[in-house]
Amino acid sequence: MAEQLAACARQLFEGVSGSDEQRFANAWLMNFQASDQAWEAALQLLEQPPRDPATLQSLAAPELVAMQILRLKTQQEWSRISPEQHQIVRQTLLKLLEATCVSDGGLAPVSCRIACVTVADIIVKSYTEWSSWKSDVQRLVDAGVAAQRQQRGAAVVWSVELHGFGLWGFARLCTSEEMVNMLTKFQAEREEVMKAVQMIISNIPEEQSNALRCLEGWVIGCVPTHETFGLNAAHIFSSGMMDMLFDIATNGKEEHSQLAAGIIADSFVCTVSDPLSDAMANAVHHAGHRLVAATPLFYTDVQLPPHGIGDEQKTVTCSGLSRIACSLAMNHAPALFSPHGNFNSSGKTQFPLEFMELLLACSAHPDADVVQPTLEIWFFFLEESSSQNEISLELFDAAGHEQIVAVLSRLVNSLVDHCKYPQSFIDTQQISSDDPEIEAIDTLRREIADTLLSLFSKWPGDPGQPKGDYVSCVMGMSQMLSDSKDVAMIDALLFLLSYLVELFDVVSSDSESEDDQLPLEVPASGGVDHHKADDACCRAGVQFFLNVIPFLTNGDTHHPIEAQILDVCMCWYGERIFPDVLTCCSRIITKQQGNPSFYVEAQQMFERLLVAFRAKLRDVPVAASDPRQQTMEDFLTLDNDADSMIPEVEQFLKLSREMLCSFPQVLVQPRSNGDPSLYWICLDLSTRLLKIDHQMQEVCDTSCDFLLDAMRCQPGPVLERIAVFATEIVRVVLGFLGPKRERYRVRNLWDFLFQCLHAPQISTQIRGKYCGFLSAITTVVHDEGALHSLLPPDVCQQLPGELRIRRQRHRFRQYFSLLLSAMET
Repeated sequence: MAEQLAACARQLFEGVSGSDEQRFANAWLMNFQASDQAWEAALQLLEQPPRDPATLQSLAAPELVAMQILRLKTQQEWSRISPEQHQIVRQTLLKLLEATCVSDGGLAPVSCRIACVTVADIIVKSYTEWSSWKSDVQRLVDAGVAAQRQQRGAAVVWSVELHGFGLWGFARLCTSEEMVNMLTKFQAEREEVMKAVQMIISNIPEEQSNALRCLEGWVIGCVPTHETFGLNAAHIFSSGMMDMLFDIATNGKEEHSQLAAGIIADSFVCTVSDPLSDAMANAVHHAGHRLVAATPLFYTDVQLPPHGIGDEQKTVTCSGLSRIACSLAMNHAPALFSPHGNFNSSGKTQFPLEFMELLLACSAHPDADVVQPTLEIWFFFLEESSSQNEISLELFDAAGHEQIVAVLSRLVNSLVDHCKYPQSFIDTQQISSDDPEIEAIDTLRREIADTLLSLFSKWPGDPGQPKGDYVSCVMGMSQMLSDSKDVAMIDALLFLLSYLVELFDVVSSDSESEDDQLPLEVPASGGVDHHKADDACCRAGVQFFLNVIPFLTNGDTHHPIEAQILDVCMCWYGERIFPDVLTCCSRIITKQQGNPSFYVEAQQMFERLLVAFRAKLRDVPVAASDPRQQTMEDFLTLDNDADSMIPEVEQFLKLSREMLCSFPQVLVQPRSNGDPSLYWICLDLSTRLLKIDHQMQEVCDTSCDFLLDAMRCQPGPVLERIAVFATEIVRVVLGFLGPKRERYRVRNLWDFLFQCLHAPQISTQIRGKYCGFLSAITTVVHDEGALHSLLPPDVCQQLPGELRIRRQRHRFRQYFSLLLSAMET
C-alpha cells in the first residue's frame, strides 16, 4: 500500500493537470485516507521515504501526502487507536523532527510545519502525558540550537507551544472536569511559552511570524468556554514583551505589525469583572503612554523610523494602533485615566486629553480600517453607560468638559469628511456604483450617521442646560451645507441630515433641547394635591418636588415629606402621560437605597405604578366577551398616539432598573396570590416591547437596558428559566434581521446581543454554551431554522460559531453588517 500511496501522490503533484490519471489518483487517495490501512502506509512512507535516484533526496510529494494523511488521522481517530499505536506515531514524529533539527536530510519545510502542528494536536489530546512530551520537545530544541539550526528548532517550538491551536476543538469532545485539568496543566506553562517566543523574536528573525502566531494562540480568550485561560496584558507586560510587541507593531513588516497589534489589543479585552490588579493597571498605563507617544505617526508628514516607508505600510501601522487604543478605551478607561504609580502624576495631568487627541487622530485618518473601530467609542461616549469600563464623558471633571466638547466638534468635522465620495465618482454623475471603494464609503457613512445620531442626541448643553442639545448640532451642519460649494461635501451633509431628522421625531425625557423645557412655576405646596385636574399645576408641582428632594434629610430614615410626595404623585399619575412623576419616584428610591424602613412604601408605590403604567400601554388581559378591546401590540403599532408614550416607557423602565439596585426584593419576592413576581412581569413586558414591530428606537433601547440590568443585578431568577428566557430573547433579536425591520436602526440591538453573549458583567452561566445565550443561538438558528429563508444554509451553519468567537464589539457588528449585505444580495 505504501508504494501505491507514493505513486498516487506523485501523480497528483507531478502528473498532467486534469488528466484521467490525475483524477484517478485523487479519487484513490480520498478513499484510502479514510481506511485503517492509511495509518501504516503513511508511517512507512515517512520512515522509509522514496528517493530521487539522481540526487538521493526524499521525494517531496509522497512525504507531503503521507504527512497530511497522518495529520488527518490524528485529528479524527486518535481516541480510537491503541496505546501501542499512539507510541508508534509519537516516536515516528519525534524521530523525523529531530533529524530535521540537526541535519539537512530531514523533512521539507512544509512537511515539518504539518508535523509540528500534528504534535501540538496530539499533546492537547494526551495532556496527562505533558511532562514527558515537554522533555522530548526541549530535547529537540536543544539539539537544534547545538547544531546551529535554530530556524528548524524554532519551528518545533512554535507549533508545540501552540496548545491553544486545538484546545477549542478538543473542548467539545471532553468532559468539563477533563477540560479544567488540561487547562490547569497548560496554564502553568505560560512563562515557558513567553520565554520561547521572546527567544525566537530576539534571535531568529526568520521565525518571527511563527513566534507571533504562537503568542496569538495563547492570548486570553483563546478558549471561549474558559475565559480566564491564556495570557493577558498583565502577563505580557510583566514578562517584558509589551515593548517588544509595540516595536513590531510600529516598525515591523506588514504581517508582523498586524499580528503584534492584534495580540496587544486582544490581551486587554475584559472577560471577567474581577477588580483590576496592580500588574494590569501598570500594563494599561504603559500601553496608553506608548500609544500617545505614537500619535505623530497618524500625520502624513511624519516618517516611521528607521527610514521612510510607503503609505500602505503606514496605514497598517495606524490601523493596529487604532485597534489597541480602542481596546484600552473600551475595557480599561477608568484605570487608564486614573493616577497610578509613576503614570499620570502631576507632570502628566494632560494625559486624558492627549489620549482623546489620539482617538481623534484615529478617527480623522483617511483609511476606513483605522476609523471604523473608533466609531464604537464615540457612539457610546455621551451615554450614561451601563458598563463601568468604557471611556465616556463621565470620566472627565467639569473643568475638562469644555476641552472635550472642542475635541468632539473637531471629530464631527472629520467624520463628515469621511462621508464624501471621491471626485472621480462625483464626476460620473451616477447615484450608485459597484466599485468596492464606493461600496466601502457607503458602509462607513451609514455607521458614521448612526454615530452622529447618538452623539447629537446627548450633546452637552451650555452650563446649567440639559444634555441633548441636538438643535444647535443640526443647525451647525445646516450652516455648513449653506456655506459649502463642494458637491461632494453637499452630498455628504444631505445624507447625514436625512438621518438626523430622527432626532425630531419624538421628545424623549433624556434627549431634550432648550425649547422642550417647561417653565418652573413653584405652587403653594399646601394645596398642590387638590389640583389633580390641572395639568399645569401638576407638572409645576412635580418640578418643585424634583428640586427639593435632594435637600430632604432625616438621619438614617426617610423624611416624612417624601412619603407625602409619593402619595401626591400616585394621585396625579392616573391616566395622563406623566413621565416626570416616574422621574420623581426614581429620585426618592435612589435616595433611600438600602433603607429597610422605606421598603413597604417602595413596594406599594411600585405595584400601583405598574398597574397604571400597564393600563396606559393597554397591557391588560383582553376580555373574552370583548374581542374589540385594544391590545398593547395593536396600540403600539396602529394607534397614532403611541409615540406620546415613549418618554413614559423610558422613565418607567429606568424606575424599574433603580428598584433592582435599591430594593431588589420588591421585584423578586414571590407574590402571595401566586402570580408571577414583579421581576418576571417586568422582564416579560420588556421582551414584548422589544418584539413588537413599532419602529420606536427609544422603546427598544430602554427595554434592552432593563433586560441587561436585570441579568447583571439579579441573575438568580433568570438562571431558573435560562433556557426559555435566552431562547425567546435570541428569537426576538434575530427577528430584526427580517425585511420588516429594514427601516429600523439595529446597531444598538447588535450591541445588546453582544453583551448577552460576551459582557463580563453578566454571569457565565447566563452567557454559557450549554443552556445560556450561546446555546440559544444554536437552538434558534439550527433547530428552529429562524434564518433559513433569509440566509444561505452555509451561513446559517456558521453563524453560532461566528458569534461565539467575535468577542470584540466592532467585529461582532461587522459580522451582522455582512449578514445584512448577504440578505440584500
